[in-house]
Amino acid sequence: MSDKTSRSKDPKTEPEQDVEGHQMLSNPLLGEQLARVRERDIQRNLKNRQFESDARRPHKKER
Repeated sequence: MSDKTSRSKDPKTEPEQDVEGHQMLSNPLLGEQLARVRERDIQRNLKNRQFESDARRPHKKER
């Protein structure tokens, strides 16, 4: 007996939501590549913001 509800969901096998409309392009491979590049840019920008805020913290005076 296999219980499908007990399995953990793998994000790689589940379809992702296309909130930026990449799936509406005529070439699905291009849309997928653009979505990956966009996600990588977003993650890089978030990481850069985290580094900037970490760099500013030691200089702030705590009261």
